[in-house]
Amino acid sequence: MQFSVINGSLTDQPSDVLIVNLFQGVKEPGGATGAVDRALGGAISELIRDEEFEGSIGQTAVLAACGKIPAKKVLLVGLGKQDEFGIQAIMRAAASAGRKCRSLRARTVSSILHGAGIAGLPAYDCAKATILGTILGTYEYTRLKTENVKPNTIEQFNVVELSADKLDNIERGMRLAETLGDAIVFARDLGNEPSNVVTPSYL
Repeated sequence: MQFSVINGSLTDQPSDVLIVNLFQGVKEPGGATGAVDRALGGAISELIRDEEFEGSIGQTAVLAACGKIPAKKVLLVGLGKQDEFGIQAIMRAAASAGRKCRSLRARTVSSILHGAGIAGLPAYDCAKATILGTILGTYEYTRLKTENVKPNTIEQFNVVELSADKLDNIERGMRLAETLGDAIVFARDLGNEPSNVVTPSYL
């Protein structure tokens, strides 16, 4: 999976899945999620009104874009309660969204930067948490599986940010998250390998 940051609007991004978010209890989406909602003709607002989406942490809902934006599908992920929101919530939301994208067999994903909008958290921290959560959420040990193996189809994951001033910090946070993610995945792989492979000399 390749990670990049793009300066632009979410509503302009061609991708298999576009990820936006919502805090629990919000009735009218604002910010970038609101822009996507307007582009979709109020589909997200309708989902909220019909009580099909509450915004609890990690909750997801998928909407078809129907040609109204370049993305094929929109994935709405819940951030939980705003007064309880932080880095761990970002990671949980990103992990949940990543797993859903994987189950949708998406190859290209564009995502809002969780936490850097209304929540006002530093872009560097949000980028690190968003990418690390995505890496860990989509991890699955498959080397020893012989049946029903579904590898991660996500090839490209783009964080889309409208403010050019945040791009450098997002890039730095993203690269650190990739390094941390690679290390954690390596450790998980070692833990999942059988003991006849991971011998003391192998370690």
